[in-house]
Amino acid sequence: NPIGFRIKDNINGTAYFRIKKFTLTTLIDPIGSGVLTRSPDKQEYDCGDVVTLSVAPDKCYNFVKWDDGVTSNPRTITMDKGSVTYKAMLIKKNYTAQVSTDYSNSAIITKLPNRDTLACGDTLKISLTDKCPYSFIKWNDNINTRSRSVIMDTNKVFVAKMAKVNFDVVKSEPNIFPNIVV
Repeated sequence: NPIGFRIKDNINGTAYFRIKKFTLTTLIDPIGSGVLTRSPDKQEYDCGDVVTLSVAPDKCYNFVKWDDGVTSNPRTITMDKGSVTYKAMLIKKNYTAQVSTDYSNSAIITKLPNRDTLACGDTLKISLTDKCPYSFIKWNDNINTRSRSVIMDTNKVFVAKMAKVNFDVVKSEPNIFPNIVV
C-alpha cells in the first residue's frame, strides 16, 4: 500500500511491515491409505517458510506421486506462492494367487474370486474336490483342510499335495456275490 508524502527536512520515521501468511492444505487419496505429515506442522506459514511433506503408505498401498506430478517422497516446498494444496496419490497393491495340485488332473480346484490377481486385503477362498484315484493330504504350507480362506498380503502359491490311492481287488471264497465276476 504505497503512501505518498513530501519531505521538507530530515526526519526520522519507522516503517512497519507485515509478513504475508499462507495456509497449506494436505490431502491423501484415497482417504485412509496412509499417513501424510508435514514438518513443521502449523496452521499458517510465513512467506518463505520451508516445509517437508512426507507420506507413509498403509501396508496395502504404494505412494505414486503428488497431484502436481512430483514423485519424490518426502518432498520440500517453499511457502512463497500463496495458500496452496498438495495431494498425495497412492495406489493399492495387487498380489498373485497360484493354486494347483502336485499331480495333474488329480482334483477340481475352486477359487473365489476366480482371478489370478487380487488386491491387497482381499479374501481368497479355495476349495478342493478329489478326483479318483487321488486323495487330498495337505497344502504346501501344511494346512490340511480342503477349503480355506486367506487374506492377500503377499504373492501366494498354494499346491495341494495329493496321494494316489491303489485299489487291489481280491477274490474271496466262497463267492458270496454270485452275479459279480472277479
